[in-house]
Amino acid sequence: MAASLHLQDYYVEKIVPEYHLFYTSFHYPLDHSQFKEAMLHIVDLINKHKLEYWLLDASSISFTLQDQRWAVESLGLLLRGTPLKCVAMVRREDLFLEMAAENMREKIYSLYGHQILLEHFLNTEDALNWLYPGVPLKKVLPAVRH
Repeated sequence: MAASLHLQDYYVEKIVPEYHLFYTSFHYPLDHSQFKEAMLHIVDLINKHKLEYWLLDASSISFTLQDQRWAVESLGLLLRGTPLKCVAMVRREDLFLEMAAENMREKIYSLYGHQILLEHFLNTEDALNWLYPGVPLKKVLPAVRH
């Protein structure tokens, strides 16, 4: 990937104010600089819009060891100072990704506590059910889907 690509070339975002929700999705795998750029942008928007829930569709990306280390050491610290309460990450079914995601979650919890809850899902519907228990999906899904 060319480093000169703009964020909107590889990343989709949607703010759903009525649910204090931030939805993000990626078009294709990212290099580390793109990953960092997207995550820093996300932190800014979470703060700016006082968002409490983040639905991260990471099903088209993989986290490199460099991404994982940065997410745990830097992103976790940055998110700690935001209004964010819950992150629901959708990932594709892959044993390596599952292990990496669990490892990242354990490290984040051990460093920063359980201030922000983090769960992993294989589809958007399950993620939204976790974020909004008891809210009919047909209310939330149209706000998220394009």
